Amino acid sequence: MKTGEQKQRLNERLTSEIEERVADHLALMDGQVQSLSTDIERIVMRAQTTIAGDTAQLVNEISSSLRRQTKQIRRTEMRLPAMIYSAFGLAIVMIIATALAVVELTKRTESNALGITKINEAEATYLILDPSRSRTTRCTIEDQVLPCIRIGKE
Repeated sequence: MKTGEQKQRLNERLTSEIEERVADHLALMDGQVQSLSTDIERIVMRAQTTIAGDTAQLVNEISSSLRRQTKQIRRTEMRLPAMIYSAFGLAIVMIIATALAVVELTKRTESNALGITKINEAEATYLILDPSRSRTTRCTIEDQVLPCIRIGKE
């Protein structure tokens, strides 16, 4: 029976060695897990700090940009009505000036075609007729006989 006892003692010794090695490995692995956990916590904290800082900087830059753009829009909004009114006013003045010029040119052309010269003086306005083209006569208008000037065509 000595053989059985030796086997049992060898078995106990091997089991004891295995348990020690397992305990050593577990202790080593526990230390590595704790180290890894600490490293991951530090990485996460640094990442959170970086993200928070970058986000704050981005928000500040966007806010500043929006403020600048808002000021520019407000300045433009203040100037725009004046610019629009000025443009409309200028357009109206140009239309009136053009209309007056056309009316004046039409009057001159019509007067020249009839051989009439107009002279404006302080006390009166005179119309001078071309004697070779016009003559005084009597006209009947609505059954009334009136003095008139007959201008012949060229």
